[in-house]
Order: sequence, then C-alpha cells, then structure tokens
Amino acid sequence: SVIGDQWRVLKTVGPGEIARGYLVEAPEGRRATLRTLRPELAKIPELAERFLRDPLIANQIKHPGCPRILDTGTHEGIPFLVSDLVASFGLSDLLEAGQEVSPAQCLSWMASALEVLDVAHRQGVIHRDLRPYSLVILESGEVGIRDFGFARLRELGGEAAPLAFVPPERLSQGISALDERGDLFALGAICFRLLTGE
Repeated sequence: SVIGDQWRVLKTVGPGEIARGYLVEAPEGRRATLRTLRPELAKIPELAERFLRDPLIANQIKHPGCPRILDTGTHEGIPFLVSDLVASFGLSDLLEAGQEVSPAQCLSWMASALEVLDVAHRQGVIHRDLRPYSLVILESGEVGIRDFGFARLRELGGEAAPLAFVPPERLSQGISALDERGDLFALGAICFRLLTGE
C-alpha cells in the first residue's frame, strides 16, 4: 500500500509499544522508516497530536548521528511519521543476542553517543528516555541516537520506562523534571549494562 501519497510500504520492520514500523520507499527510490501510531492509541487526541509534533524536535539536532523526520501526516485516520532510514541495529539487539562487548568498543560507542547528546543539549533538546534500543550502530561504526521527542508519547501511551535506565528524579518528580543530567545517567547505565551484562 501507499501512505501519504508517496511512501510505498515494502515490509514491516517490527511492532513497538506505541507505533508500528515499516520500511518504505518514495517514487524517486529513496528509502525511509515510517511509523504509524497504533490504532487504539490514535483515538487519544492528545497522543495523536503529539505523535505528529513531538518527534520533529529531532530536526533541530544537526548531527549525522540523529535521524531526521522527513514527513508527517494522517492516513485513513492514523497518524504517521517518516524518518531517515538508519541502516543499523540497536544496542538492544546486541544485548538480546548475548554478544560480549570489549571495554574499548563500548567506550568508543559511548563517546560517539556523547557527541550527539552534546549537540542536542546545546540546542536545548533533552532525550529523556534513553535505553539500549535508542542507541543504534551506524554503518560508520559510530553510534547514533533515535527517538528524540518520544518520551512523552511513550508515557501517554502507557509504555513503562525500563527502570534500569531511569534516573531517580523521573520516578520521584516525573518526566518533566529531567534535564541533561538525566540523559547522562541513562547513558551511564547503558554503558554499565554493556560492560557487565547486568
């Protein structure tokens, strides 16, 4: 099928808690990732509105390690957004496969993730929901960060944050209390998980 008058769906790339993902292609051959809000969640007006608006914050971050949002819209009553195709896999895939990561490799990935966060934080953009899934290994071997702007969407959609990566102030004061330090806490927890397996 075709979504948004131009994005031809090639295959499903995995369901999420709040969105479904697809590999899509534009008429000129450009490929991208398209996500649609799950139909039951699209009935929640605030969530549907924020799904089309909040992820656009990623476009403020001028760094190759942050996928841009290319298009948004509604298809048959369901909100969708299209982002750069990241030819990569997430650190969560590594962890699920039980693959060991050397300290040198881990620190290299953390350094590239910190570069993305540095650019984002200087723009006043906080991720607020970093988890292993958020970090993707790019073709260059560096790490990119996806899903800026999804923290409130996940919260409104009823998706529980993985407690291992949640700063204490989020639990005591809510997601709005988080600043740059919360992102650094989460990244440190991800680093610990990669190095220790715990």
